[in-house]
Amino acid sequence: MSGSDPNILVQTHVHTMLGHLPGVFDGDVESVHQARIATRRLREVLPLVGSDDPSASRAAEMLRDAGRALGRVRELDVMRGMLEQAFDRVPAAAVLVAECRRAVQREQLDARRAMVKTIEALELPKLGALLSRTHRPAWWHHRSAATAWRAALQERIAERADEMKQTVQHATGVYFPNRSHSARVAVKKLRYAVEVAQDTALWTPPRLLKHLRGVQTRLGDIHDLQVLNDRLDQLAGEPAARTELLSVLTSSLQSDIARHHAEYVSRRDRLFAIAGACRRFPDRRRRPYLRRPAIAASAAALPLLFLSRRKIA
Repeated sequence: MSGSDPNILVQTHVHTMLGHLPGVFDGDVESVHQARIATRRLREVLPLVGSDDPSASRAAEMLRDAGRALGRVRELDVMRGMLEQAFDRVPAAAVLVAECRRAVQREQLDARRAMVKTIEALELPKLGALLSRTHRPAWWHHRSAATAWRAALQERIAERADEMKQTVQHATGVYFPNRSHSARVAVKKLRYAVEVAQDTALWTPPRLLKHLRGVQTRLGDIHDLQVLNDRLDQLAGEPAARTELLSVLTSSLQSDIARHHAEYVSRRDRLFAIAGACRRFPDRRRRPYLRRPAIAASAAALPLLFLSRRKIA
């Protein structure tokens, strides 16, 4: 997908999201996941087409509410999937895993009902018409239409890159659940901003995006495991009577967290290289980055190529 106008990108993401709604209403796991991704991508590109417009503000609110409803269901879908894997991987705790899985299934049904009601009330099919009435933001008229949204996106990418670098540094190499989650959010935000640049043909850094997706996935795995670990007592029902089984399952989850975190830490230098490349991309004094997007990607290529050869722990 490519284009020269973010308005085209908005309509594409709206179409994608609406296309997944039938599956969402049926509780299909993949449809919920893809619809949620579409809401995130829409929220990322909306400020480029009408941040000062009431229609855009209303659309952003609709997408936020839809994303939260979808996110709650997605979290439970992932949790159930992890428990199904644990059923085979941790046979010693199979009885406890089965009980936790039943508890999650009950929550899934309640969450899906709430999700359907929320999305029905939002009337998302009207989103396309609502956004078609969006006016250009005020800053758009101070520059030519050909450069206004590009300048705004370049600035956002630079800001997101700085935020990611600071958050990753703050997370350190020692595992802190909240800091790890903050790093994941920062990586995700930068990834979506860079994807907008790629989808609008402003910048095409495939290796950079590949690394961001990989790190986001690893941090996402850590977060999902931590959420399940934190909820085991509640899901288990009467843990006092099953202390040994709970300990076995907790140890397995914590071992997976430690393994994924070690892999993430081994990739931190890549993130710093990516932040540098993204920070240089919008520098208007470096015209080659605007005329030849591949150069910006290659700025990170050498350190990334070197680091990719390091053995991941």
